[in-house]
Amino acid sequence: MPSITVSPEIELPDESILHFVAAYYLPGEQVRLDATAMFSGETKVDYAARVALFGDKILTVKETRVDPAPEGRGLLLRYGFQEVAGLHSAQVFMDPRGYEHLYGTLITRNDQPWFVPMDPDLNGACDVIGEPRRVAQELSRSGRYVCGVNDDVLLAHKMFGGTPHPDGTVEQFFAEREAEPWTGELVFHPDGDKLTLGGIPWNSVASPDEVEKAEAAIGTLLETSRQKAPAI
Repeated sequence: MPSITVSPEIELPDESILHFVAAYYLPGEQVRLDATAMFSGETKVDYAARVALFGDKILTVKETRVDPAPEGRGLLLRYGFQEVAGLHSAQVFMDPRGYEHLYGTLITRNDQPWFVPMDPDLNGACDVIGEPRRVAQELSRSGRYVCGVNDDVLLAHKMFGGTPHPDGTVEQFFAEREAEPWTGELVFHPDGDKLTLGGIPWNSVASPDEVEKAEAAIGTLLETSRQKAPAI
């Protein structure tokens, strides 16, 4: 089973282990550098050296390790890679596909999940600000964790906060967005012509106005696609 190496100098409760397993990458999985990420107080020289070392390389995780930070300032979570020597902060690495941090409505219609980008105003109303995008009926491990969906790796760690991890399925999660669409901040991984949901910083149940606008945008997109389709 893929696992996290925890320094013998610290003890982590089950819920902390599960959080790290959900949020970070494990041995055998791949990442690449997030070149937009910088540490607080980091010099331009150090930043440039990291970018020069890793660039756009796809890296395979050899070890995911938790150690105490210097001077008792929390924990260090670092990766060891097959391709590069040493241990490196996990905070500056991401899914090789990258990510998009977006605001809008997640809604399922006719068994197809969609993301409709929205722009909220000061009064809480939203307007559609772009074309709806299809969402793959998949969830990353971090997405499964935050959405309460079953995952083999998470289940292998058994417990979260003293209770079994929820046993919902990906199919159930997206089916529920038919009757209860969500609006909020969502993190997606670009995946070809679709998006894969990777996380939800926050969300609420979509308002009737948001649902109506999302449905209208999806309907317009589908009608335009039908009109553009070549006649047989």
